[in-house]
Amino acid sequence: GTFDVCIADNPWTGAAALLLRTLNRVRHVVYDDMDCVAGGQMLRLRHIYVAALERMAIRRADLVVCAGWLLGAYRRKTTGRVVRVIPNGVDPQHFAWAQVPAPHPPTLVYVGHLAHYSGVDLAIEALPLIRKTVPEARLLVVGGGDAPYLGGLRRLAQARGVSANIEFRGRIPYHAVPAVLAESDIGLATFRDTPLGAFAFPLKVIEYMAAGLPVLCTQGSEGEEILRRHPAGRAVAFTAQDLAAAASAFLTQAAVYQRAREVGGGDEIRVEDG
Repeated sequence: GTFDVCIADNPWTGAAALLLRTLNRVRHVVYDDMDCVAGGQMLRLRHIYVAALERMAIRRADLVVCAGWLLGAYRRKTTGRVVRVIPNGVDPQHFAWAQVPAPHPPTLVYVGHLAHYSGVDLAIEALPLIRKTVPEARLLVVGGGDAPYLGGLRRLAQARGVSANIEFRGRIPYHAVPAVLAESDIGLATFRDTPLGAFAFPLKVIEYMAAGLPVLCTQGSEGEEILRRHPAGRAVAFTAQDLAAAASAFLTQAAVYQRAREVGGGDEIRVEDG
């Protein structure tokens, strides 16, 4: 049969959707731009090919919807298209009870996929520095991912002498995430400075905020843009020293911590196109 709308969410499905439109199988193509897919390609030739395919799909789609402000601005610049930004969001009620913390030591938490771009190794490098100021500080790492990267994190923790202060919980069901955040103090989204990491809309930032956690993210990323609009944390350079300094400040300065907590855990955060 024929369909009114086909929604594509990457360059390959975008190309397929445009072909279906040419064959009169669909009337309209919507490109749902969630990531800079080309930015995640390791080989230069593949990066060039995927970037060209992205631009083609976006230019020819009937409507382009983008998940983040930085990615939307980039698409406008590189394709000349009108791009509607509709940010990701969460159900605040799902995380509201996490604002009543469970007893726990000072805790940094990362929830999400574990891969090179996630930057969890930076948090491990920073933890010994944080513990000089906050001796009881620990790190929770929640999520699955690339086995080689996860193994490297465990080896790094041992090499830095903080294995006993890091807990790897693995993947957990979504309904269990608020319980983890209730025993945490700072949410981490310190992605590595890559095109994929910079343009990705980190849903974890919004989840941390909904749970009333201050957030630390990488400068120049979509996470920083979220915090610019809703200052529930701080963007830092991708260095262990800068991350440790910012985390220590939140853990030792009650007024600073409370201001960031109130921004994220208060009334509903509204986001707008722009």
